[in-house]
Amino acid sequence: MRFPTLLTRAFLPSALLLLTGCAGKNFDEGPKTSVPPQIYAGGVGISESLEKIDPGYWKNGTWVGLTQLAPARNSSAVSLVVSGADVYAGGYNTDSANAGVPGYWKNGTWVGLTPLDATRDSGVFSLVVSGSDVYAGGYSSDSSGVSVPG
Repeated sequence: MRFPTLLTRAFLPSALLLLTGCAGKNFDEGPKTSVPPQIYAGGVGISESLEKIDPGYWKNGTWVGLTQLAPARNSSAVSLVVSGADVYAGGYNTDSANAGVPGYWKNGTWVGLTPLDATRDSGVFSLVVSGSDVYAGGYSSDSSGVSVPG
């Protein structure tokens, strides 16, 4: 998948860290429970030959790989949200025709979104979760190859 130059430089090297653990503390009386922080970082794994990119994230330093539509193709997780016990990773999943399909993984299960043109690249760069609603921001290329934000 080929991202527009600006997006490649701006988003692929990024990682998001989330810390939790203050919920059980009362700062007036000191800590009531000791909850260890959970640290998440979204990203990609790159093969030793630098030929393939695999989507995933790290949780407390342990790599969690995500499913791919076409395992021989590149896919990427570029946005990460932790909501309660659920982990959402937004990005793209390259199909067997080598087109980037926009979507996200929820707890490791792929949820594809409808692109403007299924033969062109699309991707998700930002996710927001509010209750049971998931909002995804990114782009989808139209039939002439123009990247349309949405």
